[in-house]
Amino acid sequence: MKVKLGRDRFVLWMYLSIFLQPLLYRKHVAAESEKASIGNDTIDEPVITTKRYDHNNASRIYTKDRVDEVNTAENITVLQRLIRDLFKGYDKDTPPILNHQDDIDIQIDLTYRQVIDMNEKNQVLKSLIWYRQYWTDANLKWKPKEYEGIKHVSIPATKIWRPDIAVYEEVSARNLTPRLPFVRVLHTGEIMFAEPTILETSCSVNTAFFPFDTQICYITFVSWTQTVKNIDVRARRKSEALDSESRQLFINSGEWVLERCWITKQIATYYTVIQRAGESPGNEVSEFYTFQKSYAKMPPTQRTTAAHVGKNLTHNMYAELVFAVMLRRNPSLYLQSMLFPSVALTTVAVFGFYLPPNSGERVGLQIIILLTFMVFLLTVGEMFPASTGPYIGVYFVISMVQLGVNIAMTIFVLHLHFKPCVRNKSTWMSQRSRWFIMGGETFEGESLIPVRYRRILQFLSKICGVADDEAAWMLPISNPDSIHEGTADRKAGTSNGEAMMKTSIENSDLDYVTEGLGKRPTDARAGVVTDEGANATTVEKTTVHKAFGKFRSQVDKVMEDIRAQKEFDQEYQDSLKQERQEWKSVARMVDKLFFRVYIFMLLASYVGLGIVAICGDNNLASGVA
Repeated sequence: MKVKLGRDRFVLWMYLSIFLQPLLYRKHVAAESEKASIGNDTIDEPVITTKRYDHNNASRIYTKDRVDEVNTAENITVLQRLIRDLFKGYDKDTPPILNHQDDIDIQIDLTYRQVIDMNEKNQVLKSLIWYRQYWTDANLKWKPKEYEGIKHVSIPATKIWRPDIAVYEEVSARNLTPRLPFVRVLHTGEIMFAEPTILETSCSVNTAFFPFDTQICYITFVSWTQTVKNIDVRARRKSEALDSESRQLFINSGEWVLERCWITKQIATYYTVIQRAGESPGNEVSEFYTFQKSYAKMPPTQRTTAAHVGKNLTHNMYAELVFAVMLRRNPSLYLQSMLFPSVALTTVAVFGFYLPPNSGERVGLQIIILLTFMVFLLTVGEMFPASTGPYIGVYFVISMVQLGVNIAMTIFVLHLHFKPCVRNKSTWMSQRSRWFIMGGETFEGESLIPVRYRRILQFLSKICGVADDEAAWMLPISNPDSIHEGTADRKAGTSNGEAMMKTSIENSDLDYVTEGLGKRPTDARAGVVTDEGANATTVEKTTVHKAFGKFRSQVDKVMEDIRAQKEFDQEYQDSLKQERQEWKSVARMVDKLFFRVYIFMLLASYVGLGIVAICGDNNLASGVA
């Protein structure tokens, strides 16, 4: 009986081993595959139950769709287990707060690194900054002692909740996806998101004092959808530390120098105002809505409270963090390529006044300088900012006007130097006769320049201190009527001179007829008609002798008239020469006057240029203050 019972048990065990062996093998393979999947895929978001992870109870069981139970297996690392535990029950679409009435404290820090481009035409600043953002996630906390002292981990930025911080002044379509894939998480739940980024922001550029201008641009960080009751934005550190680090790490691009940067915080309140425009034709009052904005300043590193805004925080208040950067343009490049050549050309034009007017090169030099300046402006025109009217453009226009005025001055001086004498002999003789009639002993030493010109020249010479005391036109004008002036006087002088010459000629002819050869025929005929012998011959000889004497006297008188006419012509030529010399003296005086005027214009333009530079520095000082 006992043997039979033992045999039956053996047979039963054999049957069970044959049928149960495949089932046990299949269970073993499933367990091994589950272990492998848990060790290789720990970052994927698990499918969880409604229970959350309890840091105080590390042995809590969570249900998955692939395994029934997960323990701290020996084939996964502590870091993998930590990340697995952090993401159990984590929802990145839910704000990381335990109480819905709490707000999230967002701390922003940045370092201004480089000015990539400043587009004055489009008013756009392109900058490279190091951006850092800090906040606390209440769902990402752990105890380091439970995970072998691990205090921080790096996790993908796309798997956690991130605030919607935007920049008001941004003009480019920037990709908001993080360029760097990870964020750093501390065991306290504090998250640091850091990345270098290129921002293109609008900036109000004022180029009035170019190239001595200073620009202040603002970058405003704000939560685009969350009010201050949900997200409070503040600075990580004070402006002094931010400014010191930015200036130390700033990369000078050659044109722009970082002068200062600072950060401020303000609470912007947006509210809607209903305004009434007036009665319509249907006796109805039309209403429309307008949005208004008010600000409340506060320290940038402090949390927002009701005390800062003077009233309770509402859902129409937004925390704005304003980062300001002051940039000064480096003028050295523009001084070398724009200002110094312009100053040199306008200064070289001064040496044209030292060339004598009869050299023939004076006008040519001034014209060459003007053409060179115009070509210079065409060359440096691309260096000007594409914006409205910098003062240096006005300076270039003034410099061109100065060179044009210099050419006009040179032409006027040459005109005076080579001024033609248009007076005729009759006019000059009339002036000379009137001078003798009015008691003048000699005509020498008296200026031949009209009195109206002499008065103007003497006045200018006294005012400007360029008098030529040796010139005849500088003598005092004692009798203005001694010199002919005016059209009526010129005609009267001409008629008087012609009358005097005509009277002189008629008197000479009358004497010649009555006393000379004019009586010879009558006397000869009288001698021939008489019948007296010897007396007739004697009378004829005597008459011929007297006639010959009369003739000699008339010839001598004609010769004296010829000599007088020659002396008259010589004196007339001397007067023309004297007048030319006087005009040359006037040209020298006017040239000195124009030289001083041009020097004054140059100094005034240089002073104006200096004022522009000083005003640019004062603008910088006021902005820093």
